Amino acid sequence: MNDNISEWMPQAESLPNPTPSNSREEGLSVPELAKSFDKSIPTIRHYVSNLQPVGKRNRSHLYSLADVRKVFEEAIHNKGKSGSRAKLEEQKLNLQCQRLQIDIDERLSKLLPVDEVRHHFATHTSAVRSHILKQGGELAPILQGLSVAKTEKKIHDYGEQMLKKLREMPFD
Repeated sequence: MNDNISEWMPQAESLPNPTPSNSREEGLSVPELAKSFDKSIPTIRHYVSNLQPVGKRNRSHLYSLADVRKVFEEAIHNKGKSGSRAKLEEQKLNLQCQRLQIDIDERLSKLLPVDEVRHHFATHTSAVRSHILKQGGELAPILQGLSVAKTEKKIHDYGEQMLKKLREMPFD
């Protein structure tokens, strides 16, 4: 029987056309369906859980072979869609991979502590702020009496100098 987790969902090409010993009108029990479809009894129980039994033999519910086959085909059709079991398992594996990658990056010292990043960010933004605030006082005397084209050139050059100073600013 195919009880492997990776084969829990049937594949379209692996879905057999069972030939039961009982008539189709009577229906099949869960063990008979498991034998017919070559699946485990818990797998068949999962698929028939939302089906209405077509009859009862002793204490066993009987299910229509056509209904069970339709449920299998719907499961195959919905396999890659959002909310399906396969899609959820794929998302779970992706999250596990991301967590493992974070662990690897931590061990290789590729990640920085949040407090250290916040400190550097605060230092850098305060330097940018001070340069911007000084800009008005430093540019006003330089731009006085210049034409529009020369003013534009001076402002551009001043901006480049400011960016150069910020790039050269040491990071602790």
